[in-house]
Amino acid sequence: RARRRRPHAIARALLRDRRNVRYLHLQFNYLESLPRDVGKLDMLRDLDLSNNAIESLPDELGRCSRLRMLKCAHNNLRELPVSLAECSVLEEVHANDNRIEGVPAEFGALKELRVLYLHNNRLTSLPSELGGIPTLEEARVPRRRRRARSKRSLTCLRAPCRTD
Repeated sequence: RARRRRPHAIARALLRDRRNVRYLHLQFNYLESLPRDVGKLDMLRDLDLSNNAIESLPDELGRCSRLRMLKCAHNNLRELPVSLAECSVLEEVHANDNRIEGVPAEFGALKELRVLYLHNNRLTSLPSELGGIPTLEEARVPRRRRRARSKRSLTCLRAPCRTD
């Protein structure tokens, strides 16, 4: 059995020097969760949680007002927290290869978002609000499934969009 890391031990270590943490790369660490204290990392710009076993992200992540890049690909996420829409300078979200079933409409407020990767999830639709993001340059979303429950298109985006 793979060794599991304790999120509270990580949080204690980070909070000791929280004003200086700008880049936090925790990929391939067998994490099952992320401590809520991540919201106290005032200067955090890049967060890479890829290739773990995380099932949900804490709402407190929305307090990271300087967050520019979130990589949470290859986890077990079922949703992205609505609070991420409060990260007004967020430019990249890599949330591919999870179990995400929907994207919050509030993500349409992310006016700095340039890159959005959502392929290999369980999405059947995207909120139309995502189509109004003026800075979106690249998006990867799943192809429309034959049995999609919604009539809304998965390609409501203005950006060049690859469907996988």
